[in-house]
Amino acid sequence: MLSSTPVHTPIDTSTVFNKTMSGSTPFTGPYRQAIGSLQYLVTCTRPDIAYPVSLLAKYSGAPTVAHWNAVKRVFRYLKGTSAFGISDTSSDKYVPLKGYADASWASNIDNRKSRTGYLFFHYGNLISWQSKQQSTIALSTCEAEYMALSSAVQESSFLRHLLSSLGQSLHQPVLIDQDNIGTIELAKHEKISARSKHIDIRHHYIRNQLKSKHIALKHCPTDVMLADMLTTALPIKQFQLFRGKIGQIL
Repeated sequence: MLSSTPVHTPIDTSTVFNKTMSGSTPFTGPYRQAIGSLQYLVTCTRPDIAYPVSLLAKYSGAPTVAHWNAVKRVFRYLKGTSAFGISDTSSDKYVPLKGYADASWASNIDNRKSRTGYLFFHYGNLISWQSKQQSTIALSTCEAEYMALSSAVQESSFLRHLLSSLGQSLHQPVLIDQDNIGTIELAKHEKISARSKHIDIRHHYIRNQLKSKHIALKHCPTDVMLADMLTTALPIKQFQLFRGKIGQIL
């Protein structure tokens, strides 16, 4: 891919991925090797490709030529942004830990599972991120967002303990931005309704953390929800805007 033509985004917004890709022929080349190398980048310094890499990894068992073309697009994107990395210049001196949590409901066409995405910043510097398919099927957008929030809260708990072990004990709740008002209300109130009684008890860990004042929730409009880039394909301008805001720069 050294001589490939760069592209502005790692994934095409118009492509809908599934197992068959409308009858695309099977691919027998180094698909898994390519995905493995991309996952290494995602883990280390490239959260901007976390969503497409996680998505395409799901088809490693039986990839098609269409899936392979999508993998090559990620490499074409990297060709044009090979000098990019995570900045470590503090932009927020007063917020030791802040998170963003988001979900895309029923985005997997094959099994209708949703996707979780979260980001965490330490004094304005990105330190943790994840894009992952949820393990169970959510019955509504609110439920998918609640499950994503649960994953983010668990990560915030780990980060609190990690910072404490490094001598940076937090004396204030970890603020987590969420773009679904219904999810925030569900987390704050213990009232059980017909729409929420089926939700797995493990996700209600959020409420315990709220009571203990280890976290605080704030509504965040969708157009400034940075974790959105970890759950769905974004248009060029929005993707580049969010990429800059998370500190993914030259």
